[in-house]
Amino acid sequence: MVNHLYSLKEKDYNTLNVTVASSMTVDTIETLDKMKKDISLWLDSRHDVKVVFIFNELVELDSTGLGVIIKIYDNIKEKNGQMYYYGANERVESLFQVTTFDTFIKKITSL
Repeated sequence: MVNHLYSLKEKDYNTLNVTVASSMTVDTIETLDKMKKDISLWLDSRHDVKVVFIFNELVELDSTGLGVIIKIYDNIKEKNGQMYYYGANERVESLFQVTTFDTFIKKITSL
């Protein structure tokens, strides 16, 4: 599924790459809710999943975006899955460290 803010690409049956562009903020909440629903639909019939957020193009992230990430993470954990991120800029990395997101969303260095 492709959207102007995100795209979902199934790498294999149990692995989903989620590319996020631009921002994950209160200004994009409708699109973020749609992304959350699209990921939930993908998760429906799967277990032991791996979801990788690709943040190469992510510029802005606020508490709304963090909340959406938490909800997606909870859905993934229900499926005995793992969540990773790749390519975050320094600002996003710093935010993940300050909020301790980096303790449950692991950084990967290659896709």
